[in-house]
Amino acid sequence: MNYYQLPEGYRQPLYVELLVPDVRGQRDFRPHLVLLGPGLRPPTGRTPYWTPRGGGARPLPTLRPRPFYEPFTQSRYLVLLRDRVPLPGRGPYLLAVYGGTRGGRYVLAVGDQERFGPLDLLAFPVWWWQVRLFFHPVAAALFLVLAGFGVGTLLLALLVRWARKRRTAITSDG
Repeated sequence: MNYYQLPEGYRQPLYVELLVPDVRGQRDFRPHLVLLGPGLRPPTGRTPYWTPRGGGARPLPTLRPRPFYEPFTQSRYLVLLRDRVPLPGRGPYLLAVYGGTRGGRYVLAVGDQERFGPLDLLAFPVWWWQVRLFFHPVAAALFLVLAGFGVGTLLLALLVRWARKRRTAITSDG
């Protein structure tokens, strides 16, 4: 169970998306999303999520998964929910994501505007690797370890070569 608090005074309506990575082992993961806060109907019976005092809950129904390609990070997702939800009051509001019978990886997007500044271009390589680690954690980590080993081996070889040249230069001068 993960909870996300919307910023105070979030503009209405709430635009929300829930996606899962379109990779083996995640394609059948179906997390649930619930809006929690004031002005919502109190849940009946037991729920897997906590409801704030004086507030209620509104489960947001998921859709039949639809493929989505994100060109910026070159990744594929399955869209489970894409909705505009009216907020009945001023808040505060929370979103609760829970995985049902098992856990998995998901993306929760809140808001319908992406804003990037000039410095974000510098951060893009880090974001790209973070997405790779998110989608394929074992393969990406293995690649990073092997790349680190390769760079370390190259640096060691250059250091040994430099030391040999230096030793040769000192003995030929002496």
